[in-house]
Amino acid sequence: PVNVDGNEVGKLKSGSVVTTDISAGSHTISPKQKNRALTLNAEAGKTYVIKYRNMLGLFGVRPKLKEVTLEEAKANYKKIV
Repeated sequence: PVNVDGNEVGKLKSGSVVTTDISAGSHTISPKQKNRALTLNAEAGKTYVIKYRNMLGLFGVRPKLKEVTLEEAKANYKKIV
């Protein structure tokens, strides 16, 4: 699942996109593993894209979240328009 401030906003599958509206201010974006959270300081009227990747580690697969620009997302992901 994808959580914003502890509330589930969607589920990701391979190649999928989750969208949600958030208010301006500080928000915590996290996958199921809360210790992999990303803090986002949102500005009103701005669009944010968070890239989700599974990384293979010593103890198995772990998620990684990273903020990317809208331009990068549009260039690299077909489902972003």
